[in-house]
Amino acid sequence: SNSTTQILGDNSGNKTRNTLYDFSSPNFRRLNFSGNLGFGVTFFQSTGFSLYAQTNIETTLLQLKKGAHLNRRPVSIGLIFGVRI
Repeated sequence: SNSTTQILGDNSGNKTRNTLYDFSSPNFRRLNFSGNLGFGVTFFQSTGFSLYAQTNIETTLLQLKKGAHLNRRPVSIGLIFGVRI
């Protein structure tokens, strides 16, 4: 990734967290776009609540780095169950 997080502690138990972002790295695009597609279904419905399930898939529309030897496009797949009140 393009960030580094350091967590430093001293003998008294105090912790300091420091995150550095490196946007000058040639390994990643500065801007990317992603698309998300999902479908849902309600499988039980009454007057007070309903139960539903939905699935989704998300992927980046551009590759992570232009001109890389091995280029990846991250994909995320999800399944969600829920209650609507």
